[in-house]
Amino acid sequence: MSKLSLTMLAAAVMAASVGRVVGIPADAVVQNVSSVNASSASANDTNDAGVVASGHQIVDVSGAQACGGEGFNYSRFWVGPIPDGDATKLNCVPGYRCEMQDSSPIFWCKQYVLPLNAKCGGYMFYTLFKCIDGTACTIDPVRYEPRCLPVDKLSPSVINENA
Repeated sequence: MSKLSLTMLAAAVMAASVGRVVGIPADAVVQNVSSVNASSASANDTNDAGVVASGHQIVDVSGAQACGGEGFNYSRFWVGPIPDGDATKLNCVPGYRCEMQDSSPIFWCKQYVLPLNAKCGGYMFYTLFKCIDGTACTIDPVRYEPRCLPVDKLSPSVINENA
């Protein structure tokens, strides 16, 4: 077969397989991975299935929700091995921090306030942040972006005033 024929054959096979879905049961992957014997791998094997990678957070916790602590279910926010211990704090959405609340064994996402002149909105901001008392999130006339500016210097372009 010529190179042109092989290329056309490969293109035909790829075109025929586009849109085709191969059904694999969800538990088949778990069964296949769990049936691998780590001691059977050779010392030179770079694809060692016995090595356990550390897990990581896949989604931020929404504001004012639990984000870790004693008895917290990390499985909704974590992929890979679940964190061990009750001291792991997850990341919260922007504008919130995972903190201890009073004497509760659970950590909670708490909204924090931004200091004077901090950026409080704009490109890639999904929410307006809370500015420190005496300031409001308004368009800075110099930078043309939302900043926490003193209330007495506000223009009519106030975005979010804290009461």
